[in-house]
Amino acid sequence: MVLVIGVGTTSRATVEDVSAIIRAALRALDAAELNEIKVDAVASLDRAAINQAIESSAVEFGFSVVFLTIEELKAMNERCVTQSVKSLKQYGIMSVAEAAALAAAGENSRIAVPRFRGRNTTASVAQA
Repeated sequence: MVLVIGVGTTSRATVEDVSAIIRAALRALDAAELNEIKVDAVASLDRAAINQAIESSAVEFGFSVVFLTIEELKAMNERCVTQSVKSLKQYGIMSVAEAAALAAAGENSRIAVPRFRGRNTTASVAQA
């Protein structure tokens, strides 16, 4: 099984914000009884302004990072289970966190943990 944590951020997100949302996603996996399965990666929209914070947080947890284009995330819109008004307005993407998780997890992926919010961040988990 593949598990990917998708992360969405505002431009104000810090390494601490991203690390906190990753910890929250790991707790959500534990609650969903998926805690014994290894997370394969953290995925997000490729945004130069925030990529370093995501990379630093992923390294802290020992996860690889997948950065995706807006087009790759838009292709996941119909598979997202929640909707962010801000994300739709800014990027035309239903949920950056969900779309990133789905795209990085692969063709047969599905949402295991729907989008939830943290400080300046959102997260979701997809599995395949």
